[in-house]
Amino acid sequence: MIDYYLEEYPVSYKCPRITIKKDRCDGLPCVRGTEIPAKNIATLAHNGMTQNQVLEKYPELTMEDLKDVYLYYQGPFRLFLNLELDYEPETE
Repeated sequence: MIDYYLEEYPVSYKCPRITIKKDRCDGLPCVRGTEIPAKNIATLAHNGMTQNQVLEKYPELTMEDLKDVYLYYQGPFRLFLNLELDYEPETE
């Protein structure tokens, strides 16, 4: 049997920059290649930080990282955090 938590893998094909790895951030979804939980970024947006302010606070992140975090939390987790985000993902 394969242990998928040994490697970093995306939580969704729509949000490839949001990944899970067992030994990072207690297995919570994080921004790829960092130890920054996606929930923390989404919470900052919920609390009124603009995208530019988030990028200043976390210079290792890119706008694409933020877009994936916001897209990830547009799904069922949006209700959990009651998010109103200033980014609308493009629809296909």
